[in-house]
Amino acid sequence: MGEPAEFWLMTWWDDEATFDAWHHSHAFKDAHKGMPPGLRLKPGENHITRFERVAE
Repeated sequence: MGEPAEFWLMTWWDDEATFDAWHHSHAFKDAHKGMPPGLRLKPGENHITRFERVAE
């Protein structure tokens, strides 16, 4: 099977500021340092879509 055109990873956060703080932290870097190169986001090629609500 070929590479998927889209990959969705969904997480839940209390607010955007909390996610942003984690995303730029050493904890984020440590959690992702063992990720295979093919799964890493490539700057300029990938994007993050944020939803305020996915269900009620």
